Amino acid sequence: MEVHIKRSVHITVTVDASFKKKYIVLVSRLIEELRHQLRAITISADDLAADDPYRAFLTQRMFETRLKVDQLMHQIATVKACKDGEDFTLSRLEGYTTLNEGQAFLSNLIPVVVHVSNDQVTTISG
Repeated sequence: MEVHIKRSVHITVTVDASFKKKYIVLVSRLIEELRHQLRAITISADDLAADDPYRAFLTQRMFETRLKVDQLMHQIATVKACKDGEDFTLSRLEGYTTLNEGQAFLSNLIPVVVHVSNDQVTTISG
């Protein structure tokens, strides 16, 4: 019998000038898109009465969108602070693994680390 379980996957990148530039441009575009969404949500919320339940929903969406913008701005600041050759955790994802009877259990719970350098996957460990 086999069972599929979630497993954390960490993506790390060796920072260089090229990566910094590409990453900052990408994240800046995401921030601009989120700010555009925030403006649209704000306009919609302003047109509603204060006690309208939909306004409460839109207010929650505004807070979530602002949080995403702040998180992305923090990511830019973090990558700017990295020196060339340092590792930067780009993302933490959910993956899945298969457990079989007789298989070592704990080795399937620790995160898998995918390391990228020069836009190529260099190692996968875990």
